[in-house]
Amino acid sequence: MKFFYGLLGRFGSGRSPRTTGERTTSSLAEKSLAALLGLLFFLLCLELVLRLEGFACRGYLDGQNRKALDESVECRILCVGESTTLWGGAGSYPAQLGEILNERCPGKKFSVVNRGLGGANSSAILLELEDNLRRYRPHIVVAMMGANDQDDMVPFAQMPAVPPPSFLDGIKVCKFMKILWFNIARAGALKAEMAYDKGKRLLLRPRAPRQESPGKPLTREEEALLRLTKLNAAKAKWPEAAEAYRKATELNPRCAAGYLGLADICCRQGDFTMAKSMCEKAVASAPELMPAYRMLGTLLLQERDYVRAVEVFGKMVELDPCDLEAAMHLADCLEERGRTAEALQVYRRVIEINPRHSLGFIRCLDFCERRNLRDDAEKLIARINALDVRDSMFYARMAKFFHRAGNREMEERYRGKADDLQAQYYHPMTRRNYLDLRAILERHGVALVCVQYPRRDVEPLKRIFSESAGLVFVDNRASFEKQLQTAEYEEIFCDNLYGDIGHGTKRGNRLLAENVAEALVTHGLTGAGSRAQR
Repeated sequence: MKFFYGLLGRFGSGRSPRTTGERTTSSLAEKSLAALLGLLFFLLCLELVLRLEGFACRGYLDGQNRKALDESVECRILCVGESTTLWGGAGSYPAQLGEILNERCPGKKFSVVNRGLGGANSSAILLELEDNLRRYRPHIVVAMMGANDQDDMVPFAQMPAVPPPSFLDGIKVCKFMKILWFNIARAGALKAEMAYDKGKRLLLRPRAPRQESPGKPLTREEEALLRLTKLNAAKAKWPEAAEAYRKATELNPRCAAGYLGLADICCRQGDFTMAKSMCEKAVASAPELMPAYRMLGTLLLQERDYVRAVEVFGKMVELDPCDLEAAMHLADCLEERGRTAEALQVYRRVIEINPRHSLGFIRCLDFCERRNLRDDAEKLIARINALDVRDSMFYARMAKFFHRAGNREMEERYRGKADDLQAQYYHPMTRRNYLDLRAILERHGVALVCVQYPRRDVEPLKRIFSESAGLVFVDNRASFEKQLQTAEYEEIFCDNLYGDIGHGTKRGNRLLAENVAEALVTHGLTGAGSRAQR
């Protein structure tokens, strides 16, 4: 910086004498200009260093990758998605895809990696992509994602064009700042590890129990202990976690979080009687702690203790009238107790609170069918028909209900509504992340295979790409519909989590894997190690 100050000093040396005020103002301006020039110089140097480092790393990795490809004929496939990709173990579609490809192409060895993330949306899946690419170095990425994206749907007619690459996208410093910001956001993990160490030390300290009111905040020691237990639980260290929870409840006998944590551990270890006792203590310590009521109610349902379950779920609805899950549990328990009129009233309240709650309508329709309440069922159906819901899952669930009821006409009507919405609307999050996925894979020279979910039209998936050249799409609609003509739904899917579909059985996942394998073979990807060889 002295260089810049000297430079500015020489520029001002020929000027006429200045007053003290003028010198002060000029000095501040000179220092500001020098600081700005220094910052620009630093950023230019940083950009140069990052580019040199990038060239060096890329050259080294390219050499290593070429060596690996020369020494092995294996084709590596990375499957990304949510729980529909993850679940199934040896029966999951990625596991069966590997078996099918190795059977169909005996001259080449295939390795399929399953990196599904349970409960993840497409943003969470994309967040792990770069790490997965570095770790597994795939030749092909198979993506089936978007089912958990819950942002508002937008008409395809309003879909914006893909913006051209920004000038800043090529600046290494900008990329560096994005990475730096991402790591700052994840700094909580470091704090958690510090809390873990602090909690371990606190376990060794003898302390007297503390008597206090429920509303008094926890001390730092108690908070550290609770953080410790969560980390131990995350690492499946159940004895250590239980000991830390016990220590927290000894320090504060009204520590509801401690009792609730012990209840969770007891459930995991199969001691449901003790778990129920801990839940009751948590409720006594914090009468408005909803998670404690929820766990206690679940345990009571497991024991078929509907009398007490009605009390617990009734209390939850009293505390939070908008807790629709608790309300539906309450209605179920009332029905088990033979209190039919009260159960129907609760179901109606669920629908009043959220007129677009598809599960509430279905549960209420199920109730009416079981109790032969035809008039109520017809009123519900008329109300559903009058709704203008922009949610394909809502109509897909209704179609599934009428399929079970044997009403083919209504099933086809609601399935048609679901298909129309999927054809006309899209989730902006899904589109953005598929476009980002494509851009990242193109930079790495990796082929992308986009898989549409079973029973759904592949055209909406194609439409989110303004240019689909070089992409492979897998259509799973016709094959699954054909199977469901002769097989029961439960033979293909374990549940109906997404209305029209759910998690696949081994048979359903086999069909999905066969469709993906057929697409890979048809497009010549089974004999290619990279995009350049297709």
